[in-house]
Amino acid sequence: VCSSDLGTIKDSSRKNMLKSIDASLKRLQTDYIDGYLMHWDDRVGTPIEETIACMKELKNAGKVRFLGDRKSVV
Repeated sequence: VCSSDLGTIKDSSRKNMLKSIDASLKRLQTDYIDGYLMHWDDRVGTPIEETIACMKELKNAGKVRFLGDRKSVV
């Protein structure tokens, strides 16, 4: 999620996800996050394939242990 003067932008693009995860890791002072869950539908037109591929990339890089959406966890 990105915030702007327009409010919250629900953006699950690879670029935004990588930026958000890296900011969270830095803020939390850790190397990984236990769970990364998508709580919304993308509102900027990101293909679901891009979102899923990025989630897998984050898990394979060791930045996230478990992935999920509001309906399931992997």
